[in-house]
Amino acid sequence: TFFTSFSLLYRALGGFRSNTIYAVTVAGLTAFHAGILWGAQVVTTILAKPVMGKISDRCGRKPIIFFGMWICAVPFASIPFTQNFYLLLFLASVFGVGEAFVTSSSAAMVAEFCEAQHYGAAMGTFGSIFDIGHASGPILAGLLLAHLSYQYSFLIIAIILIFASFIFMLTVREEKVAVLKQET
Repeated sequence: TFFTSFSLLYRALGGFRSNTIYAVTVAGLTAFHAGILWGAQVVTTILAKPVMGKISDRCGRKPIIFFGMWICAVPFASIPFTQNFYLLLFLASVFGVGEAFVTSSSAAMVAEFCEAQHYGAAMGTFGSIFDIGHASGPILAGLLLAHLSYQYSFLIIAIILIFASFIFMLTVREEKVAVLKQET
């Protein structure tokens, strides 16, 4: 169930890549602007990951992952209701923060679930799930877009994220809450 919930999660996260298609085809932005949106999301994720990793060390992995899924779902549902570059830039950045919540904490959680001699296999499996999600997410988004409007497509992906967050909370147990020692 741990891997099922992460499979759903990363499939939905991969669907965010359709944001750039939306920016060009619907919002009428240039390919350059679409690249800026993509870059903003990635840079925000990169900058937020160390901070979120440290917070998950203090608060536990599950709550950070759960809230991260919700933080990702909100911009997903909001994107098709704006064509303003700056608002899309804000939404991409918010999504990047949510992705940092999830990815930094989930990798640590995987490591906590396994014994030291199996770290490589566990992280390899986790990496494969991550990659499958990022590859299949845009395919899912494309299938939805072929049959539905952007509003419905983005909303469905947001609902998948919310659904995955509840599956995760109900089925994945957290072995321990790691707490950083206070430095004196």
